[in-house]
Amino acid sequence: MPAGQYVQSLRVFVATWNVGGKSPHIGLNLDDFLQVYNESDIYVLGFQEIVPLNAGNVLVLEDNEPAAKWLALINQSLNKSPEGCSTSKSSLGGSRFSSKPSLKKGCISVSFLFHQTSFCFVCSHLASGEKEGDELRRNLDVLEILKSTQFPKICKTAHSRMPDKILGHDMVIWLGDLNYRIALSYSETRKLLVDNDWDALLDKDQLKIEREAGRVFKGWKEGKIYFAPTYKYFYNSDTYFGEIKTSKKKRRTPAWCDRILWHGNGIRQLSYIRGESRFSDHRPVCATFFVDAVVNENETKKGSPSSNMKIEIEELLPTARYLNNMQVIAKFGSFFDCPLLKVFALTILLYCQTMKSCCKSLAEVIIAVLLLMHLVCSNTALARVHPPSSQALLHAHAEKKMPVTVEPVVDSLRRIPPSIPNPTQNK
Repeated sequence: MPAGQYVQSLRVFVATWNVGGKSPHIGLNLDDFLQVYNESDIYVLGFQEIVPLNAGNVLVLEDNEPAAKWLALINQSLNKSPEGCSTSKSSLGGSRFSSKPSLKKGCISVSFLFHQTSFCFVCSHLASGEKEGDELRRNLDVLEILKSTQFPKICKTAHSRMPDKILGHDMVIWLGDLNYRIALSYSETRKLLVDNDWDALLDKDQLKIEREAGRVFKGWKEGKIYFAPTYKYFYNSDTYFGEIKTSKKKRRTPAWCDRILWHGNGIRQLSYIRGESRFSDHRPVCATFFVDAVVNENETKKGSPSSNMKIEIEELLPTARYLNNMQVIAKFGSFFDCPLLKVFALTILLYCQTMKSCCKSLAEVIIAVLLLMHLVCSNTALARVHPPSSQALLHAHAEKKMPVTVEPVVDSLRRIPPSIPNPTQNK
């Protein structure tokens, strides 16, 4: 180590939990899950499906309340001292709690520089499915995330070491519902589960197979798994879903969907366990690490360590362009009886997406004008859903008592729930 530098060890707690689209109740206690009485310096928490994966929530965020409830419960637990009193400070000198909620399948990456060491935490929800070949789709998700995630340059300086890409960081921890399954039939898996033969099950774990073949997460590490598969359970039960659901269509083979991996030197895993909360059809998975951060001696003289921490967040949704465009189209939903209008509207959005952000609003206006022309010709579609306002608008125009404006049409359309197919798949 160069003169004037030393290593500071940090304790990092990492947890991932797919909560199955359920909103938490007030009495839900997260203290055991977050291991608050075994205090860490950094907490990294990744939640999946905090709202149901339906078209309304994926395309147009309909309900923020579950996210707010989860954030409040987490904040309550993490800001509790060992004596049970509320506190807002951590050993790094700042608030223990900050958040970046996202309600879609995809990935969120957080990058920060702690003194001379760069960290990156990646939380993802990969493609679901247990058919043969679905693991290749998950591999592609990982490769796309590594390729496409690009951190902004808002925190960079001439002497900054902040990397642009995930693998450019000194230390990377990846967590989430990775959705890799066990490459065995349900009956074979069940027999090994009854025998608690974890080694035989792990030999057929898709993530282990794909990693060893070098097709995904090459050079990454994962701790030894000594716990039962974390998916899929009946809610409020220790019974796997397949024990009661005998239908092959509904039955899910138990699997270690929820995982935590790391990449880089100076990372030592202290524990890798699952929680036993019955709240969801997934069990949470937690890991604790010691990580070594390089510190310049002259930096510590300037102030607290947290003063040198710069954080960047990048959200990557592989289908984000499609989803954003369909979100706007969804506002017009059932009114586009003409397929040509739908195609033309989507083309406008794709074109305007390459221009300034204000062009999205312009695109909505253009589409609204097209729609109004369509409605004036048919004089039926808008009246079906908003008879008083739409008819009054059209009659006023016909009698030349007021000019026709686009705003009332756009406002009324924004109140219409999406009417498009659900793009998500059942797990």
